[in-house]
Amino acid sequence: MGNVHRYYYEHQPWTPASWQECYKQTRFGEYTAERELTVIEELLDPGPDDVILDAGCGYGRVTERLLPQGAKVVGVDISRKMIAHCDRELQGDFAGAIADIARLPFCDGSFNKIVCAGVWSMWNLPSKWFESLLAS
Repeated sequence: MGNVHRYYYEHQPWTPASWQECYKQTRFGEYTAERELTVIEELLDPGPDDVILDAGCGYGRVTERLLPQGAKVVGVDISRKMIAHCDRELQGDFAGAIADIARLPFCDGSFNKIVCAGVWSMWNLPSKWFESLLAS
C-alpha cells in the first residue's frame, strides 16, 4: 500500500463499525454483501484441513464466514484497528497480522487457499500484491 493510501486508511474515521455500516446502508448493499460472502464460501469450500489467508481482512467480514467451517484463517490488514477488532471479536482458529499485502511476512506456500475481497480499490501497485499473494 502506498504512503498516500496508508495515510488515508489510518487517518480517516474508519472503524470496524463504520465499515460494517457501509454494507448495511441499503437493501441492495446488504444483498450484495451477503451474495459476495456466499460466492466466496462456495468457491473456497473451507474445511478443517484448510489454512486460508484473508488478505485485507478488515473487520473480519469474510473470515467470520469461514471460521465455522473449521478452517484456520490468517487475516492480514494494514490497519491495527481492524486486526485488534478481529482478535477481540472472531471466534475460532484465527490469527491476525498487521502487514502490507505486497510484503507478506509468511513463507512461500503457507496457505492452501487465499481470499482477497473488498480491497482492490486501495491498491496502487496491484502487480506487486499479486506476486506476494501467489507466493503465499
